[in-house]
Amino acid sequence: MNAQRASALLSQVLERVCQDQERFARTVYELFFASAPDAKALFKHVDWNQQQKMLIGALVLMIKNLNNPALFQVTMRNLGERHVRYGAKVEHFVPFSQAILGSMREQLGSDWNEEIEEAWSFAFGKIEQTMIEAGVKPRTPDLQALA
Repeated sequence: MNAQRASALLSQVLERVCQDQERFARTVYELFFASAPDAKALFKHVDWNQQQKMLIGALVLMIKNLNNPALFQVTMRNLGERHVRYGAKVEHFVPFSQAILGSMREQLGSDWNEEIEEAWSFAFGKIEQTMIEAGVKPRTPDLQALA
């Protein structure tokens, strides 16, 4: 699947899933905490309404930039580095992606199909790789640029 087709399909799916954003986000975190219970401690002081908005915003940004590899790389790397600073572990990234997919599958029900699965797998494969690299090898600031 190419990035352009994946982006178009993912936009449609996200729009549909976001018709009930609260349910989508709640299910994402329930599934995530079930597969990564240690991650729950990272969310002790979270405003869940704000967290829901950030989740949807990150997915929109990811889909929007999927067609622009350079911007996608920078955006997802920054997101990965930020999550590592929050205390997320590299091993949380894959279960979180799986939780997002699980929540989407649940909401779409019988409308979930192989093409949608392939599009999300394509996108999350790129995201996981970039975010894991950010978690394993955080960038160091360009000191000359800061001078």
